Amino acid sequence: MASPEPLRAADDGTSRHARPARKISFELTNPAMLVLAVRAPLGLALTTPAAVDTAHSIKSEGFAVVPEARVPASIVADVRSAVSTRLEELLALADAAGADVLEQQYSFNEICHRKRLRWDMRLPEDTANGAWRELTASAVEQAMPVLRELCDEGHDPSVRMAGVVVSRPGAGPQSFHADGGPGLFNIFVPLVDVEPEADGTQYWPKSHLDPRAPDLALELKEGDAAMEEMVSPGCAAGGLICFDYTCVHRGRANGDRERPVAYIVVATSPDAVDKVNFPPTSVADAEPHVTETMPFWDDAASGASYANRRRRDQYLGMLADALREKGLVPDDGDAGAEARRRVRRMCEEGGDDAWSLSAQVTAVSKLLLEYM
Repeated sequence: MASPEPLRAADDGTSRHARPARKISFELTNPAMLVLAVRAPLGLALTTPAAVDTAHSIKSEGFAVVPEARVPASIVADVRSAVSTRLEELLALADAAGADVLEQQYSFNEICHRKRLRWDMRLPEDTANGAWRELTASAVEQAMPVLRELCDEGHDPSVRMAGVVVSRPGAGPQSFHADGGPGLFNIFVPLVDVEPEADGTQYWPKSHLDPRAPDLALELKEGDAAMEEMVSPGCAAGGLICFDYTCVHRGRANGDRERPVAYIVVATSPDAVDKVNFPPTSVADAEPHVTETMPFWDDAASGASYANRRRRDQYLGMLADALREKGLVPDDGDAGAEARRRVRRMCEEGGDDAWSLSAQVTAVSKLLLEYM
């Protein structure tokens, strides 16, 4: 993916430790990417003792919770609600493109399935009537004193990317990994409260200082001595966790709740970019011959997935015809959409994941018996 033009704060040429109080504004010439307009109160971007301490922790350990930072609860709530809606929209597009929403490792420009039941997606700037823009702006504004301490001399922090990772109930732990190369930092903003050593993000302290760590992490397993070093910090909804892109980490197993975490990727050196996390192909433009080549989480599931998709699509067509014949859909209505809606509702009422192809086949079969 071609790297977007950076969002840069204006620089007055003074050192970051003696820089006069000023507004921090970000501009972007690429309209396809998020636009941030941060207006910091006078003095907010200046160095503070707390910012120095937090930056020191990030430099030494690879991560830190930013003390006393908090995005307003009303903004967090608006974004959290919008995230679930947006995820369903993108999953519907992935399904229409021929992907198995739950079992396949698909990657598109707007959404990537990072682990079964764990998605990484980017949001339009105007999501939740602008609450998404306000959340990212607030997080950057509050993290700015720390970010400036992490910057190369003479360089201002530059926002490269923003999005949300959503883990749904039953998601297993990710593999340990680093997000990319040096010069980039991630600001996590949990949209729900995260307790220490629970279902949040697990970090390997000091792993960013060891170039062997990403390779060593591939071999980590429960019970290894290194696992005793791992830390999963707690963070209230709207709080900030900042970590080095090279710090090895993973999302922990998710229990019985949906856990969305917003993130903002910030460059602290002028040439640092993320070229690997999202491909250029849009989910809206993907063709079945593209999705067919994407791997499955379990190779054994691929055959059943293809068979279930063919059966589901055939039965959905039959159900749509039956609904139309019985007058349950207006003459100018979308019988196919109504058939899909009824199938999803039956899955949910039965306690099944509405995106499970096998559950959909069972549901549509029952509905056919009812309406035919």
